[in-house]
Amino acid sequence: MEPRGPSEDAPQPSVDPGPALLARAEQALRLDPAWRLAEGRALTWWGHHLAQRLTAAPPQTAAGREVVAVRITTDVLRALPEGADTDEAVENLNRQAHLSAWVHDRAAATLVLTSSVYVHAGNAPWLGLLLVQAAAIQAADAHAKATWLPGALGAEAAASQHPASGPRAEASDMLNVMHDLYAATTGPTPFDAALFAGLVAMAPAPWLRVTAAPSSAGLDATLPDGGRLTLRGNARHATLGPGAALHLALPLPAGMRARAAAARLRAAEAEAWTGFNLLGSWCETEDLPELEFRTFLPARIHWPGLLDSFIWTAAARARWAAALLS
Repeated sequence: MEPRGPSEDAPQPSVDPGPALLARAEQALRLDPAWRLAEGRALTWWGHHLAQRLTAAPPQTAAGREVVAVRITTDVLRALPEGADTDEAVENLNRQAHLSAWVHDRAAATLVLTSSVYVHAGNAPWLGLLLVQAAAIQAADAHAKATWLPGALGAEAAASQHPASGPRAEASDMLNVMHDLYAATTGPTPFDAALFAGLVAMAPAPWLRVTAAPSSAGLDATLPDGGRLTLRGNARHATLGPGAALHLALPLPAGMRARAAAARLRAAEAEAWTGFNLLGSWCETEDLPELEFRTFLPARIHWPGLLDSFIWTAAARARWAAALLS
């Protein structure tokens, strides 16, 4: 079953949502014309000294409708040295994932933050909103990390400039979004026990077994491909404040190491057409090394049906990853 979100069940017209999504992102991110560059199905903007690209691929037909993969990528480091210290740093970054993955391209010696969403006419209203928020968080996090990562890893910040306007001297206010909007959230969590009671009772559902978490503000599920899904609505992110944490743990094939598997899956999701959103990241866990995909949804990013979609996506991701690693 395809991952679903709000208002997707009605028949939808065949339409290419790519150009409208880029226009919506440009408006919502409040991009200054002097620091943005639109080229066909791509939009590049400079929040400060790093460039972020939003690219809407040509549509593909899936289930009778036009689906567009929109990728969001921010260059963070270049001239990144090889070695155990770099590998451990990349895993640490991905263990703290929110709505993007840190991908180390060894051949190019670069480190980028990347996300992707698969948009069609049925999900464009809500997924377009999520795309914009993921892009804003990604740009802010990239710039924040670029202040200290180059020195810590012996690399260079992947600084660039607008081809006509040159380097941007003053940062966009959008780069304050993590601190000013998400981390500053107060009040009761929207991811509460009542919400999770509904999720546990969902039918149809992608799991074999599911139980409510001991706190009731969460759930634990076993998926058909051996994956374990954990959702907690009372989590807290180091830079994004309160929200919901989703962890998908997968069993490893015999002889395969979690770190190598995580790097392989990150690279594959960043490049391949999977059909499910890349909003989070694969990583090797901290203690007993195993393979996990982690997502964090800030408390301000919430509407009916959103967690349902993330649950179905987790099940699709588990099937895809199990097949790729087998």
